[in-house]
Amino acid sequence: MSIDIQQAGLSLETDIFNAFVGHNEDQNNQRKKHQAKRLFAARRAIEKYRERRELAEYLENNWLY
Repeated sequence: MSIDIQQAGLSLETDIFNAFVGHNEDQNNQRKKHQAKRLFAARRAIEKYRERRELAEYLENNWLY
């Protein structure tokens, strides 16, 4: 019987460890997704800024034509 109790205890410890590691992995994945979204938004904002600046320069230089 003591072997079964030790194995059950080991199994419980393993389950707890796996849950902890899984939780950490989930948190890391969520952080990575959030960072990727922020980076994408920043890149898109830069693109929009450059497009507007280019359009403004074009309109300023070619408004008579």
